[in-house]
Amino acid sequence: MKTITQIKQNKKDVLIVLNTNEILKISYEAYLSSYLYEGKELSKEEIHKLQEISSYSKLLEYALSLLRKKFYTESEMKNKLLKKKASLCTSNKIISLLTEQSLISDEMYMNDLFEMYKEKNFGELKIKNELRKKGFKESLIKKLKFNEKEQVLSCKISFEECTKKIKEEDSLKKKQKIFNKLTRLGFTNEVINKVMKIQEEY
Repeated sequence: MKTITQIKQNKKDVLIVLNTNEILKISYEAYLSSYLYEGKELSKEEIHKLQEISSYSKLLEYALSLLRKKFYTESEMKNKLLKKKASLCTSNKIISLLTEQSLISDEMYMNDLFEMYKEKNFGELKIKNELRKKGFKESLIKKLKFNEKEQVLSCKISFEECTKKIKEEDSLKKKQKIFNKLTRLGFTNEVINKVMKIQEEY
């Protein structure tokens, strides 16, 4: 058993001085969770519990500070917490709390990105790939509905931009370069061929 000899309250945390000259730095959540006073004896289990609550509080505050700046997927947030030395159990607990309070919603975030990528005239394949990179689950990505007319229009806009930028006298080579560029933008072969056929008819 160790005895509390002094308690110092700071702005962000509380310092617990023990008779062994150890200093425990705990959060206010941990401090308020237990009845602590000078002269109180603490067991190893009680000290560990205080440290556990403090760690959780700090990691939760860290997660909230991240969410004040931008959206995160569950996967991205978990990686952030794990890099802060959070246990898998703690990171899952924090993410569950954030999702329950709608502070993290993969579906809402994914739909926002979906609209943004469409505005950038990305093709279906690139959009799905970008969302996978963000860590969205395949089951969510499969829910997305791609409108063929919208994809053809986006591809047509990108085709016209490529036509202006790509300087190539040989028409076959230019056509191939445009096709390659549209492929990198994530349009399916079906959509690209449809757009190129329409352009050839003009």
